[in-house]
Amino acid sequence: IVQKMIQLGLDQSLLYEIGTTYEALGDPREAIYYYEMVVKRDPKFLDAAERMHRLQGRGPADAAAAIDSLLDDE
Repeated sequence: IVQKMIQLGLDQSLLYEIGTTYEALGDPREAIYYYEMVVKRDPKFLDAAERMHRLQGRGPADAAAAIDSLLDDE
């Protein structure tokens, strides 16, 4: 179980870093894709939700509703 938790954390970190890389390269579509994968697994992982919503043109007020929507898809 501990190894699964560690792996999940590493996966989350890697997906987040890929998202930030695409964001830095000026490719918001790809960045959003990776941030969405992070947020679906852990809505409170660092600032992934905020970055995703900023790139989508949404304000902070929409963040909670969007996170709930992503979680409902599971």
